[in-house]
Amino acid sequence: MTNSQHTRTVCRRRRSIRGRWAGEHAHGPLADLLATAEACANVGLGRGELRLHTDGSGVPRPPRLMLLVCLRPADTGGDAVLADGQGIYTDLSAQWRQAAVALSTSWTAFFGDGGGHPTLVFTPQPGYRSSIRYRQDGLARFNPVLPRLSCLIKDRQQQVSLAAGQGYLIDSERWLHARSTFTGGRLCLRALGTPMTPLEPGFPVTSCTESSSIAGRKAS
Repeated sequence: MTNSQHTRTVCRRRRSIRGRWAGEHAHGPLADLLATAEACANVGLGRGELRLHTDGSGVPRPPRLMLLVCLRPADTGGDAVLADGQGIYTDLSAQWRQAAVALSTSWTAFFGDGGGHPTLVFTPQPGYRSSIRYRQDGLARFNPVLPRLSCLIKDRQQQVSLAAGQGYLIDSERWLHARSTFTGGRLCLRALGTPMTPLEPGFPVTSCTESSSIAGRKAS
């Protein structure tokens, strides 16, 4: 069995298992949530737009590193989209300090389905640092300041076209990534993991919000 055949087989089994569970036991809001989870989970396997996100945003400890390598580019589209969390945080702190504080407070967001994770968009880290965790699909529940944040994230986006053999490695505590809509047989490999050499958490905060300043002083 080839890798692509194996992937399709696993996806069919996953959909079958979820479909049976939802059909037999889920009703009302739960059924809607499961349907949303299924649709969001399959976006990365299709050709549509994959919006900016953190891999594993719905688990307590997302993988720190994400590596993506292009084996075969799309006929059209399929560009990688990256956004620097440090730049987003800096812009938000400068333009709307209260929102930066709100998004650095517990229970700012809930990511994932019914088994997801309540968390912060910006998590204060020791030593005047912060990290970002974010997603924009139907499995994200946010503080009301989301519209302003979404605009700032859009301003920080940068698009990268990958040829065969090219790729990128990002620190998921700092960078968000996405993919544009494409046509053709685009093929990429992705790996998630933890660095063997410990990295400092997130990114340095040059314009500290009150919450991140307090967290830094307590941890130092």
